[in-house]
Amino acid sequence: MRFIHIRPAKLEDAAALARVEVDAWRDVYPDVLPASYLTKTLEPLLCETRWERRLRREQAWPTLVALTGQNQGGTPQRVVAYATCGPSRLSNLPFAAELFELYVHPDAQGQGIGKRLCAAIAERIYRKGYESICVEVLERNANRFFYERLGGRLVARRDHPFAGKILPACVYAWADIRTLARPRVKKHADR
Repeated sequence: MRFIHIRPAKLEDAAALARVEVDAWRDVYPDVLPASYLTKTLEPLLCETRWERRLRREQAWPTLVALTGQNQGGTPQRVVAYATCGPSRLSNLPFAAELFELYVHPDAQGQGIGKRLCAAIAERIYRKGYESICVEVLERNANRFFYERLGGRLVARRDHPFAGKILPACVYAWADIRTLARPRVKKHADR
């Protein structure tokens, strides 16, 4: 397994976050989202500017990034994934927290990076006092089965308005967030 380091995003990560976002979306959604969205709205410089704004105002729930590779001094070098979370926006479901975004650059997929990032997010959420988590993912996103492999239960289907379309989405959930955070948070650990 590759060296993976997870930490909160910094302002200087904005260009790398934009690269991960653009490349991941264009890889996953070419047949799902309108081409104009993937080429115009997901233009790298626009995304970098949006990330700079986000990183300047983020505080309570910072974006986590995963870095791989090491320079000669052992410092991780390349942002290859990111995840965001917070209190659940799906008020009709009984889950306290929500994983809003999890994107791994296409060149870094299949190496356990997404799993490690999910565990770090779950640990962070658990330490803030939340005991359950959900994630909404577009049904036609082939990567949605990743959440099933991590033990997420399909708990709902819903229509998700996005980019001028209504897209079917699935909601996966973990009633006990510690199962997602393992092995970093033990089932019987005190907060």
